[in-house]
Amino acid sequence: MRHAYALLYGIGISLTMLFFHTINCASRLDSLKAFFGKMPYKEVMQKKYPLDSHGTLTLNNFDGNISVTTHAHNVVHIIATKSSNKLHMLPELQVREKVTTTAQGQHCALTISSTVLGEHSNTKIDYQLTIPQKTILNISTDSGKIYVDQISAPTQLYTKIGSITIGSVSERLTVSIEKQGDIKIDSAFDQVHATTHYGNITVKNLNHNLSASILERGNILVTQSNICPTGHSNLTTKYGLITVFLPHNMDSSLNAKAMRGSVISDHIVTLSPLRTTLDKCAWDRFRQEVSGRIGSAKEHVPQLTLANECGDIKIMKKLADRH
Repeated sequence: MRHAYALLYGIGISLTMLFFHTINCASRLDSLKAFFGKMPYKEVMQKKYPLDSHGTLTLNNFDGNISVTTHAHNVVHIIATKSSNKLHMLPELQVREKVTTTAQGQHCALTISSTVLGEHSNTKIDYQLTIPQKTILNISTDSGKIYVDQISAPTQLYTKIGSITIGSVSERLTVSIEKQGDIKIDSAFDQVHATTHYGNITVKNLNHNLSASILERGNILVTQSNICPTGHSNLTTKYGLITVFLPHNMDSSLNAKAMRGSVISDHIVTLSPLRTTLDKCAWDRFRQEVSGRIGSAKEHVPQLTLANECGDIKIMKKLADRH
């Protein structure tokens, strides 16, 4: 009998130790998932809201990726995916929406905000939005990628850390990355203001004016298809390379300065008159500073200003125009 009690006691101790070991392993697993940034627990929410043409959509997110595409209906489709490394955190991630209507009953604005009631490390909300094409956009996320395409209204995009990619936008665009991330724009048909701290700025098909600024390190690559005759494009970086592809028939004034680099141009540049001695400092200045005109027009031409503190500036002919 004693042996039977001893055996049961031993089994009980073993099961108890196994139970606590399992809990401890689960806790360690959660810790490991948290350490490596894994978020296996997810919850998907889908909603629809009316929004009339030329309405405004504002989205404020704490962490997560945001994707925006358009359709021909006056409805906003929202797919919000909550993710966390801990199951009990999912109810803490909340999505709030507010629809604003006019006195005439038009749905003129939709505001979406993400909040987390507790500690938000290793938690995020990813959004997929389908919106009316002529919707004014104001989007921000603390950390995450932003993608928008086929937008036909003024757009503002902001993230602290993460890339921002734009397919096509036909009205005014403002893009800002506070800390680090690349900005890529396929096609722009109105004014563009783009700023990042660390990262590259690439515009493949620019048909208007561009203000592009890299505050620390990164390259700027722009293919200019057209430009507003009275416009002004201003490209600046601190450490990197500025490359601008221009059509062969481009008319523009040019001011380019590479403080620790060179200015190189495939286009013929008519230099502004300059009185100087021909010493080493003058030749260095010719290599680093260019002020003049591209093309044959003498007035009512757009302005192109390029500034680089450490790196070269290249003004190239578009590949299709090279002979």
